[in-house]
Amino acid sequence: MAIDEALDQIEAQLQEEGQRVLSAVHGAIRALEERDVELADEVIAFDDEIDQLFLGIEGSVQSLLALQTPVARDLRLLLAILHINLLLERTGDGCVTVAKLSKMVADVEPDPPSSTSSSRWASEPRRCAASRWIRSRAATSRVRRASSPWTSSSTAPTGGSSSVSST
Repeated sequence: MAIDEALDQIEAQLQEEGQRVLSAVHGAIRALEERDVELADEVIAFDDEIDQLFLGIEGSVQSLLALQTPVARDLRLLLAILHINLLLERTGDGCVTVAKLSKMVADVEPDPPSSTSSSRWASEPRRCAASRWIRSRAATSRVRRASSPWTSSSTAPTGGSSSVSST
């Protein structure tokens, strides 16, 4: 089989794995929202299929690397496929965790919605998380600059050794 055909086949397997992981994510969220124990059990059992796809893709990539010795663009694509494959499998494992936790809280009454500000935070998690991360990075950066021994120009390193004389 030519390398392009093999890459197309691996990409199709990766797309299938992605679709199954997406189904698991939706199932885990629904199981948690609706406190549906049966759906949580289905999500947990479904993870075995995702694991099999993960192993199949990894094996296909290893075979392709061993038999075809891809270079440049094809090698970069295979490395990206390996990384995406791993992330999809880990996401599937995360769905199992959510499903197991949803089974644990199935009999617990949900908390009532609180203030408008908390619902605003819940509806925009990425924007809020990114803002907090940027603010924390900026604060950390200011602290590092303030405590750095090289913040003033008189103590800045000169790039050479001042203890060696040129005689």
